[in-house]
Amino acid sequence: MGYITRKYFKLKSAVLEVKFSKDTIFIIDAQNIIYIFDNSFTLLTKTRLTKDGEQKHPFCNAFSISTHTIAIPAENILALATYKERIIPISRSNFFEENIIFTTFCQNDTYILSADTKGKVHIFNHKTKTTRYVFNNQADYCSYAIFSSQNKFLFVSYFNKKNILLNLTNDIAIDIDYKHPIELASFFDDDKKLFMADRYGNSIIYDCVINEIIHCHAIFTQWVTQVVLSINKQFLIIATRDNHVYLLNPFTNTIIKTLELEDYGVTSMDIAGNILILGFTNATIITIDLENKKDEFALHLKLEEYQKVKEILEYNSFLYTDELVVKFKLAFNQVLDKAKCLITKNEHEQAITLVAPFMDFEECKKSFDTLFLQNDIIASFAEVIEINDISKAYALANKYHIIQSLGMYEILEKQWEITFAKAKKILEEDPLRGKDTAKKILSTYENIPQKKSLIQRLLFDTAIFSKAETYIKHQKFEEYFMLVKQFSFLKETLLYAKVDNLAKNLYTKALNYQKENNMQKARTTYISLLLFPKYAQNATTELKHLDLIHQFENFIASEDIQNIYTLIEKHMFLTFLPIFEQFHKKFEKVMENAIEYRDTGNIASAVCILKPYLQIKELQMKIDNCMKIGYLKQLEDKNFHDLARKSLLEKYNYLFGLDNSLKTLFQKKGFQDEYQEFQTSPTKISVTRYPDSLD
Repeated sequence: MGYITRKYFKLKSAVLEVKFSKDTIFIIDAQNIIYIFDNSFTLLTKTRLTKDGEQKHPFCNAFSISTHTIAIPAENILALATYKERIIPISRSNFFEENIIFTTFCQNDTYILSADTKGKVHIFNHKTKTTRYVFNNQADYCSYAIFSSQNKFLFVSYFNKKNILLNLTNDIAIDIDYKHPIELASFFDDDKKLFMADRYGNSIIYDCVINEIIHCHAIFTQWVTQVVLSINKQFLIIATRDNHVYLLNPFTNTIIKTLELEDYGVTSMDIAGNILILGFTNATIITIDLENKKDEFALHLKLEEYQKVKEILEYNSFLYTDELVVKFKLAFNQVLDKAKCLITKNEHEQAITLVAPFMDFEECKKSFDTLFLQNDIIASFAEVIEINDISKAYALANKYHIIQSLGMYEILEKQWEITFAKAKKILEEDPLRGKDTAKKILSTYENIPQKKSLIQRLLFDTAIFSKAETYIKHQKFEEYFMLVKQFSFLKETLLYAKVDNLAKNLYTKALNYQKENNMQKARTTYISLLLFPKYAQNATTELKHLDLIHQFENFIASEDIQNIYTLIEKHMFLTFLPIFEQFHKKFEKVMENAIEYRDTGNIASAVCILKPYLQIKELQMKIDNCMKIGYLKQLEDKNFHDLARKSLLEKYNYLFGLDNSLKTLFQKKGFQDEYQEFQTSPTKISVTRYPDSLD
């Protein structure tokens, strides 16, 4: 997995903001509700912050939480509050004519920045109750803003691509000339540099001292949403709208690790000590222990057990941002010396095994590649690469597997991938006329065993593969599976396996939504599964169940007792729903009260409180078993020569029949003969099921 979840729970709607301090955890959701927990995740309080019932966009930055203060925008009013066992209002201010859409605090809680829909940005010192700075209205609204850690700078980005760096020591604003909107940013290197990420995957490093972009590189494959600086201030942790988290070295502008989370859509993130907390669009909250297994890491490093160190890094990849990794890299120099000795003895495999734990680090990999160049085999490989003898290069790589671990081999494979992709593109654009061109492009590789079968399959199946990929790309699953039905070899492809895995995950998600009682999401997911033949029948069955549940919930909401229990009789699975369990508790309570009356023989009162349930066929047995005891109690108390006794017996017989309980009671009273006589002609009357009056 690469990380370990410490806490995991869900709210009822998307998380907008999280703030994690030593003593308190603040969380605001899309319904404008703030949840406040202690550091053990015990809920202290929850409060709706605004009267506005409108659900906020999950990626909005309307609310903001500092260490002690909460910013609450309500239309064009900015309210500030604090927390001391409860939410306490501090102030209300109207700086804007338009609605506020964005707020953020500086790190020491002195300034609060807020922006409206017309692009006005206001910086307010809420301690002195004074305006610090105002940006004039821009062409579009403010989409992102961040103060530097020492409040030396403020970076503001607008949706229309305008980016401004404000020096708060002299209030000089500098335009940062960049072509795309910035999605997030973070100061680092003691506020000398600014990391920025745009929506097209570029990572940009800006030097705040010389006021220019010093590095720009496309490294993100997903839309980034959140960033925090590691505690040692050497790395950035960056989250996305999907399930990726990147560990970035901003000094070199390189990704050191990419992780995949179980949940999608990180909306907010904060870091405190060794704990990282994340909120998601699906209302999930997780915390991650960044130092999990750090002690074991240090121990294995001390004992020079580097493979175990590598295993711990795979177990908790956030340790790549720890200072211990620097010591781990330094240990490679000694390992490399040992590898040299092995290589001179032609013990190549042992050398590769020895250095393997360090091969994730580019500098270590380059050093090892250089070492291998001193070897005859590697030197031969380097020669054929230099003269571009691809066939001989692959022959050597096939014969000496250690070559495949070299950087040179990666370059060779990259060249093949580019060539293959070029041929594939030509075939996709014109499968018929492009075949000869593609074949010519791939001719260099046609006699290489590792590539021959791939080329043949590409030339034969390209048009169909292309169609299949296009259908999946545009999520046309119905057309895709019709194609699979025509060409069964598509079932053997990786694409088919991915589609099948997608369906499997969707089905699991739908089932989980049901367990969480999120029926709307479950329904949407099941509907999407109808296009997948393998899961269509199951999805159809579950959709029918959801329809029944929806109907059932409506009956419960309207307290339609008759239809509730009629539906239960036909569909037993409904009895396992929490909503039914809660509803049925009402009946159980009524039954308890009825039993109290019944035990005293007060059937009329018992009938009165059970009246709403008397005509429910599904409850008849339970009610009868309760009421029978009351009738027997009344018969036992009656004088058997009383005229009312016969009427009571007739009603008992009408309701329950002549059973052993009644026979035992007659025997107890010594009226066996009368019981025999009553059996001959038990009743001629017709009564309502449970009349209000029995006498």
